[in-house]
Amino acid sequence: MSSALTTGLPERRYRPELHGLRGLAIVLVVAFHLFGQGRVSGGIDVFLCVSGYLFTGILLRESAGRGGPVSVSAYFGRLARRLLPPMIVVVASVTLAGLIVLPGMRHEALLREAGASLLYVENWALISSQLQYEAAGPATSPFQHIWSLSVQGQFYLLWPVLTVAAVLVAKRMGWSARRAMIGVSGAVVIGSFSYAVFLHETDQAVAYLHTGSRLWQLAIGALLALIGTRVVPRRARPVTGWIGIALIVSCGFILDGAELFPGPWALWPVLGFVLVMTAEHPAPWGVSQVLARAPFSAIGDISYALYLWHWPLLIFWLTLRGRDELGWRSASVILIGALILSYLTHRFIERPATVWFTPRPRVAIAAGVVSVALVAGGALAGLRVVEAAHADRLAEAVAADPDRYPGALALDPRSPRPVPKGVEPIPSFDVAHQDQPDYYAWPCRQTPSGSGEVTVCDDPEHPEGSPGWRDRPVVLVTGGSHAGQWVPTFRVLAQRHGWRVLVADMAGCQLTTNRGQYPPPRDVPVSEACQEWNEGIVEVIDDLAPDAVFTLATTSLGKPESTPLGFLDQWEHLREREIPVVGIRDSPRRVQPVPECLVAAEDPDDCTVNRRSGAYGLADPSPFTQLSPRPDIGYVDLSQWYCPGTKCPAVIGNVLVYRDASHLSSAYARSLADPLDAELRRVAPQLYRSQD
Repeated sequence: MSSALTTGLPERRYRPELHGLRGLAIVLVVAFHLFGQGRVSGGIDVFLCVSGYLFTGILLRESAGRGGPVSVSAYFGRLARRLLPPMIVVVASVTLAGLIVLPGMRHEALLREAGASLLYVENWALISSQLQYEAAGPATSPFQHIWSLSVQGQFYLLWPVLTVAAVLVAKRMGWSARRAMIGVSGAVVIGSFSYAVFLHETDQAVAYLHTGSRLWQLAIGALLALIGTRVVPRRARPVTGWIGIALIVSCGFILDGAELFPGPWALWPVLGFVLVMTAEHPAPWGVSQVLARAPFSAIGDISYALYLWHWPLLIFWLTLRGRDELGWRSASVILIGALILSYLTHRFIERPATVWFTPRPRVAIAAGVVSVALVAGGALAGLRVVEAAHADRLAEAVAADPDRYPGALALDPRSPRPVPKGVEPIPSFDVAHQDQPDYYAWPCRQTPSGSGEVTVCDDPEHPEGSPGWRDRPVVLVTGGSHAGQWVPTFRVLAQRHGWRVLVADMAGCQLTTNRGQYPPPRDVPVSEACQEWNEGIVEVIDDLAPDAVFTLATTSLGKPESTPLGFLDQWEHLREREIPVVGIRDSPRRVQPVPECLVAAEDPDDCTVNRRSGAYGLADPSPFTQLSPRPDIGYVDLSQWYCPGTKCPAVIGNVLVYRDASHLSSAYARSLADPLDAELRRVAPQLYRSQD
């Protein structure tokens, strides 16, 4: 092997303070999760940097020493024995406990995320399910915290490829492997950090979890391993080291990591990591010496297991107690329990696995693959059973007898339908969250993290090109999920009157021109993708030339309920094109999802809220009625059909009104067909002319 290739490789030596730093990082994560009232520390950011530092040195030394390829069995054997035994035990235990502790409505997500966790794709599972990283609560996933381990797992697959490629290029060019790897790591830092800044501005919930926006933190650790840590003058190191500790510890108190990371502010804890790692000094009061001793070294021993255990214990405790937050006594109990489980896991699982599998890397890989397959396969099998059962229950809700489940018609002021007693409401609590409009499962529904190009969902019964499709009245539903929640109602009316119902929906994106020129609370800020979508929607509507556009006339997303100025602008654009608009008053938003409230409540009335309270209630009077007369807008207010008087019940006519905390259930929306039909005859008579 040429000496040039191996020149300047990271030295192989044990850094005890690195182990202690890992312990400190996990202490911060756990402490803020338990005692921080939902705040996020910079511990995960430091942990990612530590992983990049450690693995880059190991990989590059082996790859350069072998002239390119690394030993696949040795590399993956090392990963398998270090990562998989605790992960498999915790995931299996949490899954079994979750099936007992968590309500049935959460079993499907539990089983799906168990498999995603074992396959190290939990961050992508959270992104695809549109869950943002949030503070712990009874509705939070017990596997949510594994997103960061998934990012690391994906790094462990990517980094050997880049390392070997760098070594092969260096070998061919006559460079040192270190020089080539510095170039690769630097490019990753620049590219990933730029992407993190972009994604932070466009979709922070995705940015927090996305591998591409997190790689720069791992690559910073890699660069430090390659460049070396002896870059700070020796005399200054004790001081700069404590500055680094101060940055790391203060991060969670000063910055809101869930809203700011991994954007530019994530440099705060990362700089702290760099200062600590460059502060090696023999002074007994220096950071490197302090971190090398207890208690940091002891916490470092159990850090992996502590991270795995603390979060599910927290979620289960909140679920069993029916609370959203912890008091300090409860937090202390959970911390003690997590420490005990972590010690037992380290003592009886991690250490024996390391001792036994170290000389047997192929056995470690085989055992890991088989164990993951068994646990993940069991979760997948359970998921299929739960999905089938849920599909049957949803089908029952669609085919429900209206005499037993009158829903909104129980409130008909002219002739209220009788409500049979002793009937379990539909949809059942465990599937209510899935009682969504049909188009939610179609690729035409857009998300804020995607393109701003407008896509339209065609009518499933009378698609474009079907016999007589041009002769049918067309309704276009648009303006976000609170407009889309009425699609099941329109499906009933479409069958009744022969309409075509089209949908143009970007989740969380209302029909507005607001780009920041209209401030809250009247107008709600929107993402860049939503702004782009709104720039194109009017032309799409003009091309479709629908007989009516159905959208929101007010929004309960702000406080108080309002008719945003951005809405008025878009309505004016449609008026100029002579496109009729039907605007419906928004429904209120609750604090707690209705199905979860009903599971915990002794009486459904316990889940009734005031129509003017909750997370985002309704104003009195409706803000639309306070505008100057708008004869161009057919205004519809059906709020009395789900919030009669001053109250908003959770169940009306044996039907759940909401599927979550914000959206009407499809079962209840279908029961609103007659009230909406009557209103549309008044404000959109053009839809009925073919029947006159």
